Amino acid sequence: MQKRIFFVLVFFTSTFSLWSVDFYSFESPYKIEETKIKIENLLKKIDNKYFKPIDETLGFHYGWVSRWLSPFDYKIYLTHYEKRQDLVIIRIEGNGGDALSLRTIFFKENLNKEELEGFQFYSLESKNHLFAQTLNLIHPALGILYTGYRSPSLTKSQMLWRSVGHFIVDTILIWAAGKNWFRNDWNPKKFSGNIIGSMIFVRSISAIQLFNRVRAHNRYLELGYSFPLDLY
Repeated sequence: MQKRIFFVLVFFTSTFSLWSVDFYSFESPYKIEETKIKIENLLKKIDNKYFKPIDETLGFHYGWVSRWLSPFDYKIYLTHYEKRQDLVIIRIEGNGGDALSLRTIFFKENLNKEELEGFQFYSLESKNHLFAQTLNLIHPALGILYTGYRSPSLTKSQMLWRSVGHFIVDTILIWAAGKNWFRNDWNPKKFSGNIIGSMIFVRSISAIQLFNRVRAHNRYLELGYSFPLDLY
């Protein structure tokens, strides 16, 4: 029973990011080879060395993906139509907030023919790693709300579902730990070690996620980008 609960909760926690994978496709104003160079230069600017080409491009001509050390989560594909080589298409996939943010940045860098000027763009304010991790120790949901508030790193739906999800996981683990993984009656004093261990487990996973979201947010701020946060 204990192992079953552990693996179910690990799976549940690890799939939070999968609940909000989005994609956007839009036209580039440049030919494909020029667009390729501009995308690579832009990724070097935003994500430094934390991206790499995709080997399997699923029929697209080129592709790039974030590495595991990157604070962002994305895949970018580039192609053109064989019968209309002047029609160059960029496709962005990834975490809901990251995909939408890259779509906006591509617009800002004139790589996106979409018309986004009708939205109000907001400047960002710095997020603090220490404050985020302190809130996470109190409860992971608080850290999620802090890092997602007025930030392009998370959409509103991501903030809601991740907060609820972490609250549910934390509650279930504390309850199960206090019952010695359902082998005894509820006794938080006797099984306090189990409870503390379960809380550390959830907060450790959340701490890594928060660290990367603050990194991503502050990277956008450092580069001077503003975002249409009403879209989030």
